[in-house]
Amino acid sequence: MKNQIFKICLIFVLVQVFGCKSDNDPAPSVDNTIEPGYLYFHRDGEQYKDTLNIFIDKVNNKITISSTEHVLPSQFNKFNVTINGTEVGKYVSNASQSENQVKYIYNNVEYLSTNSSAGVVINITKIDTVNWKISGDFSGELTDANGNSIQLTSGAFLDILYLEPRGGDGSPDIDNEFTAEMNEETFTGTSVQASASAGIIKVSANKDQATLSLTFPVSAPGTYSITPDSAYKAYYRNNGTEHIAQYGQITITSHDYANNIVHASFNFTTSDGTEIKNGTLAIVY
Repeated sequence: MKNQIFKICLIFVLVQVFGCKSDNDPAPSVDNTIEPGYLYFHRDGEQYKDTLNIFIDKVNNKITISSTEHVLPSQFNKFNVTINGTEVGKYVSNASQSENQVKYIYNNVEYLSTNSSAGVVINITKIDTVNWKISGDFSGELTDANGNSIQLTSGAFLDILYLEPRGGDGSPDIDNEFTAEMNEETFTGTSVQASASAGIIKVSANKDQATLSLTFPVSAPGTYSITPDSAYKAYYRNNGTEHIAQYGQITITSHDYANNIVHASFNFTTSDGTEIKNGTLAIVY
């Protein structure tokens, strides 16, 4: 009998200690944070997450955002935003307010905010000019040329390093360098020019009557294919005749976003069979 009473009392104590939740107990935490360095949104319930580049052009009063999702080696979904302004605030893009634009190429179909009466609202929530970082969120509707729409929800980007044109605050004045092997001979650019506009970097190097050029998006370190149809292109021009690279690669080995400095290596073969090998560049744009 005593043993039974002891067991009942023990069960009662355990229930009181472990079975009852205090009103002061903290609620289980849920991690809803956005990882810095990525663009997020949901398209009709399906999540998009990829890296992005942001360019703030104070001279032309523009913010451009670009992101490319690699679906297959030869298939990409591209997301681009152009904002007419460079300050924290709300920007609207729709059929009646076309000074701002959101464009999304999804499964080879182009969807635009300016095709939709509802459109998209973009909130730039923070621009940190000390650490060169920007944050924001967005949501709304995009419509293709045939009137088909997709919904973007929960769009966000957090503490993304942004770029400015050369000559902006903190941009250094350094010498551009460009070398390569062309048809087994060394090509060292005697005049190397680099610039950026709307998130695209263009590099041109001249030697005598020859010019080598590369154009590529503002990109994170990595290896990217050079083809005539991609965003990564290269050219060889000699005596006024231009030859487009048919295939090749560019490897961005480092990208100093704060100071607009790119180091890269590259190789490509042009339409006339010219081989460009062991190329390297170090530029400020």
